[in-house]
Amino acid sequence: MIRRVTRRYVKGFLQAAIEADCVEPSEESLKEFDRAFRENRQIAEVIYHPTVPRANKKRLIKELLGKEAPELLKNFTDYIIDKKRERILTFLYTEYKAAADQLKGIVSAKIRSAAKLSQQQAESISGLLEQKLNKKIDLEYEIDEKLIGGLQVFLGSNVIDGSAKGRLDRLHKKMLESAG
Repeated sequence: MIRRVTRRYVKGFLQAAIEADCVEPSEESLKEFDRAFRENRQIAEVIYHPTVPRANKKRLIKELLGKEAPELLKNFTDYIIDKKRERILTFLYTEYKAAADQLKGIVSAKIRSAAKLSQQQAESISGLLEQKLNKKIDLEYEIDEKLIGGLQVFLGSNVIDGSAKGRLDRLHKKMLESAG
């Protein structure tokens, strides 16, 4: 439910950021805010605490956003605090980045492989995905030795599983279905 509320707020803010031409600076400021917010649990405790005055919460958030943060973003976070929606701050950067990337025609994807991919392999996969989707791909790489071999591609809610572990799991499931 919090993510859905966050998406609604982000959608409105993104429209205002487009009009004010501050989509990129807002994303950078939110990224720094998110990093600080996740690294220091005390920040969340202060912001979520019901007895901490709103003015103190607003001041803390503005400090975390930094001096370079667009005024529109500072006003937006003030609005979030005024509406007592502090909990959406947890997902604010993630949802904003997803919405901004969609606006720019960028698709986020994650590649999970059994071993580290070479630069050539990574570029080949990225190029193939960009060609198939006809969009720019923002790839994140992860190593998972449990895959045994091959790789998995995560595109939104879609998963392409070309790993040895995935193949063995599917084979195991078929064998169980035919035996039972």
